[in-house]
Amino acid sequence: MFGGWRTNQRGPIGVDLGAHSVRMIQLEQGPEGSIVAAAATSELPAGLPASGQIRSDAIAPIIRGMLAASDFSGSKVVSCLPATAVQYKNLRMPKMPPDELAGAIQWEAADRLKLSTEQIQIQYFDAGEVRQGEESREEIILLAAQRETVDEHLRLLLQSGLKPVAIDVVSGALARALGGKPSDDLDAPATVVVDIGYSSSKVLICQSGRVVFFKLIEIGGRKLDQAVAEALKLPVPEAASLRRELQRAAADREAGKSDAQGANPAPAQAAKGDAPRRDNLERVVFDALRATASDVAKELGLCLRYYSVTFRGRRPEAVLLCGGEAHEPLLAKALGEGAGLRVEVARPLSGFGPGRGPALNDESSIQSEWAVAMGLALRRTDRSSRRGAA
Repeated sequence: MFGGWRTNQRGPIGVDLGAHSVRMIQLEQGPEGSIVAAAATSELPAGLPASGQIRSDAIAPIIRGMLAASDFSGSKVVSCLPATAVQYKNLRMPKMPPDELAGAIQWEAADRLKLSTEQIQIQYFDAGEVRQGEESREEIILLAAQRETVDEHLRLLLQSGLKPVAIDVVSGALARALGGKPSDDLDAPATVVVDIGYSSSKVLICQSGRVVFFKLIEIGGRKLDQAVAEALKLPVPEAASLRRELQRAAADREAGKSDAQGANPAPAQAAKGDAPRRDNLERVVFDALRATASDVAKELGLCLRYYSVTFRGRRPEAVLLCGGEAHEPLLAKALGEGAGLRVEVARPLSGFGPGRGPALNDESSIQSEWAVAMGLALRRTDRSSRRGAA
């Protein structure tokens, strides 16, 4: 799943269409390894619908502008459906040959979702052998999307001047970017990835580079912003802006900067007029976020418990945080305490040489936000690499 290009050849462009932004990245295989050949990011207009032609008409010119303004080569692209557009099911299938297993999963998916095989498209991960009573079964992670959803996504890419060569899933992209290289070392500690986005969070567990667990959690940045808005009686956009400003202030303090040097304006201005002093404001925001962060930590704990009972693998050593909310300090603290593990902010671009994309040279760029785009750019497009694609 890694590499797969000839020397000095560009791979496909990885396009990550998020709720608030679009990120595009392209790798080039050189004599000393892969480097980031081009990268670009752009914010999306506020208030766009989650789907439909209005959304496509707004996003397509943005992508065309990003292609024109950056050093991308070609138009071949690997993208993925939004995580919330995909249904996830865990199946326990009898052991059977791979070709029979694919057909059985297709039938099982149609039966579970009450749709015909023509109405859905699926991918799946074979997580490995598990015990169910006295029998051995194959643990299958099924990912299914309605065909009309896939077709709409393809039309958006074509309208943007791109040539889709693969439509992936978020879990596959995260596994490539952060899940580790496949190996036969079954005693290696599992890799736990938590991607916290705006509308949802995703928990991915990989064992020796193999996806063994994935879950979508309906908690993300939106709920964090809403919690702060309710606590301070602010409109949600103002609460979101305030929360980002407090994050930057916390990062500055972590880096040894001080407000006396003018690193950041006092965020209390965002709360207007009779706002509490800055220290009180931070305390109010902290308390407002505590319950939501604890909910994410509880969900992560349940995921880790399922993994340990089902696969009895070596206990993970750390949690890798990525996504737009990876730098929310309270989330990292809550996840670490709830899971009893070390929490690290992921760096999916490390090891790929100096980036030539201006979007990556900006000091304000958060590398962890590029995990999905990087995983998409890493996908090989030959048929032999399409794990579980039906």
